[in-house]
Amino acid sequence: MKTIKLYKEKVKLIFLILSTVIFFSLGYIVLNGENYSSALLGVSAASLGLSLFQIKRVCTFTKRPETYTNEQIELKDERNIMLVEKSKSCAYDIETFVILGITAYAIYSDNVGFVLAVLVLWSIRIFSFFYYFSKKNNEY
Repeated sequence: MKTIKLYKEKVKLIFLILSTVIFFSLGYIVLNGENYSSALLGVSAASLGLSLFQIKRVCTFTKRPETYTNEQIELKDERNIMLVEKSKSCAYDIETFVILGITAYAIYSDNVGFVLAVLVLWSIRIFSFFYYFSKKNNEY
């Protein structure tokens, strides 16, 4: 069982390294000097940081397999699950006010494309809320 989960961690590492290479090559080689090149380089830098973190995790798990077991126990701990759910609900509330501010700015800026993008964002948010609400409601 441990080898299957360690295999998943290695697949995550390979995915992160590939995404770093792809974003860097798109930002530095393909779209050099255009508007989106700096954004792609920023995404590649973030992906590089995540790759380094994942390398550290995989090395630690291969050297000491008991750390992986301890991490899995901590993830399934009831107290940690409660804290994560409470944090997500607080972040959801804050995100609602931020999106409300963006909506006000979109209407104020009188940009139809921006207003439509915010409308799509609100629609996805409301749909996902009702979807997960009904999903959690069926669990309890």
